[in-house]
Amino acid sequence: IEAQLQGACLHRAQLQGTNLNVVQLQGAYLIEAQLQGAYLPRAQLQGANLEGADLRGADLTGANLAGANLKNADLRGADLSKADLTGANLAGANLEGADMRGAKFARAVLTGVKLIGAKFSPFKPPEARPPVGCVGLLAPNGCCFCPNTFISILLHSYPLCTCTCIRSRVSAFSKIHRHSRR
Repeated sequence: IEAQLQGACLHRAQLQGTNLNVVQLQGAYLIEAQLQGAYLPRAQLQGANLEGADLRGADLTGANLAGANLKNADLRGADLSKADLTGANLAGANLEGADMRGAKFARAVLTGVKLIGAKFSPFKPPEARPPVGCVGLLAPNGCCFCPNTFISILLHSYPLCTCTCIRSRVSAFSKIHRHSRR
């Protein structure tokens, strides 16, 4: 179904196996929602709150989850191929056996994520230059080592790196750095 559900309150909703193809759920409140086996390809879930949601086996192919909160979500066996998880909070999420080939994880929070058996695209080193506004050093593989903000995990020998520079931190670090040169 195509539906406009931006900002909808679907707390603990029972949506197992539901066809939500191309649904608009930006900013929706889906805490602890039951979405096992749901069909959500190309769903628009930017900024949605899916904390503790059960998305086991869900099809999220090409879904836009940028800035979404997926803290402690159960995504075992989910298809997240080509999904946009830019800036998403995946802390404590279970992604065991999930297909994440071609997914975007820039600035995503991946603390405590379970990734056993997860599928990823082969790692391709980025161009050897830091992100705009970054004051960190660059590793040989192109990853940015920003002070106190670097996240790096090793998955099947492929490093997944995310530079999480925040302008205020960059600004503060730059001021300290300029001051120490005097």
